[in-house]
This record gives sequence, C-alpha cells and structure tokens, in this order.
Amino acid sequence: LDTGHPLKEGDEAPAVTHTFETEAEAKAFIMGVNEASEQTNGWTEGWLEAELEKE
Repeated sequence: LDTGHPLKEGDEAPAVTHTFETEAEAKAFIMGVNEASEQTNGWTEGWLEAELEKE
C-alpha cells in the first residue's frame, strides 16, 4: 500500500514541538493561537450568515 507518505515503516515521525525560553512566551503563543482561532470562527459565522441571506 503506497500512501504517498515519505515515511517508511519503522521510520520515526518528526516531532512537531515548540520550544519556548519562558512560560510567558508559551502563554503568548497560546493566546495568539486562540485569538487567530476566534477570528477564523467569526469570519466563518459571518460568511455563513451572508450565504444564508442569499438563499
């Protein structure tokens, strides 16, 4: 089975990690991710309402 995935059986998947110098940096990063997520959700809701009004 070829999934097109570059890893072969037995390969280690690369770990995706963020390394922060301080707890404050980590918190700022998480806040940024949460904020971006909220903006995306707001955009999605606005788009959905606009689409429903078109019907």
